[in-house]
Amino acid sequence: MTNKKVLIVGGAGYVGTEVSQLLTKLGVRFDVLDTFWYWKNPYEYIQKTKLNGNIHNIDLRNIENHSKIFEDVETILYLACVSNDPTYDLNPDLGKTINYDGFLRTVKLADQVGIKKFIFASSSSVYGVKEEENVTEDLTPEPLTDYSRFKLECELYLRRTDFKNLDWTIIRPATVCGWSTRMRFDLVVNILTYSAIINNEIVVHGGSQFRPNLHIKDMAELYSRLIMEDTLFEKSKHKVFNYGCENIKLIDIANLVKESMSQQINLKIENVVDSRSYRISSEYIKKELGVKPKYSVKDAIDDINYAFREKLLRPVEEQYLYNNIKTMSKLINENKLII
Repeated sequence: MTNKKVLIVGGAGYVGTEVSQLLTKLGVRFDVLDTFWYWKNPYEYIQKTKLNGNIHNIDLRNIENHSKIFEDVETILYLACVSNDPTYDLNPDLGKTINYDGFLRTVKLADQVGIKKFIFASSSSVYGVKEEENVTEDLTPEPLTDYSRFKLECELYLRRTDFKNLDWTIIRPATVCGWSTRMRFDLVVNILTYSAIINNEIVVHGGSQFRPNLHIKDMAELYSRLIMEDTLFEKSKHKVFNYGCENIKLIDIANLVKESMSQQINLKIENVVDSRSYRISSEYIKKELGVKPKYSVKDAIDDINYAFREKLLRPVEEQYLYNNIKTMSKLINENKLII
């Protein structure tokens, strides 16, 4: 592991916060670049994560004006994006300028200044709807939304560009679940668990759709290892990997949540809203890198239950920060987010 710096772009997000806390525990020197939209302020993030490094409160749309933060950086973990389809649809132009244009600006600048390692967080949603039981990396992606289309466009840019300095790896994670200090309750496992705890009710739209899932601790560990272990990164270089732990039907996730509750839970089935159904194979990452998840969806549900029992949640008036679309809408309405 080199002594040069690590920069986590999007390090104050749901996954980024978990990665930041893990790297801090491991004594890794790193900086975080983020807009801190999902925190009351950047200082709250520092306090909660006990960050061992500097923060850069920067919008990627202006990244060219901040090239100095790339000095002495060897590795970038790129997590930044307007996440999930409903949030993206709130303002597609904003989503594109961050998820694609901001990405391009960052990658070009990174290569220009000589950064060596670039780890890109894509998404398994790039596959769209697939009938295959196990969707492997060699199947053609068929993204259905702007969010997933631009994830794929970012991938293609990395794969088609002849960089002077930059080596890259691409991870296509399953839908991440479990407790994070920067929690999200707009992801399938998390929202079903939240609903069961708060409302004593779970609403499932359809239920037969398969979704791949991944515990947030496994996601954070993979990114941390790619940052810290040069030999692991060398094995991953210029490759694309799926990463998930379990492919489960929505109705089965709901039943797992229901069985985990001490109180009686009402389970309601309603009409399909999101028809996406796909399963991913994580055999390639296991074979090439020797990486496999340690945690299950049940562990994620239990972790969220524990957070509620231990009263780790924000006060009710701040819980809009757990929902991306609510937070973004509030920022836009209050003119705190320039579009």
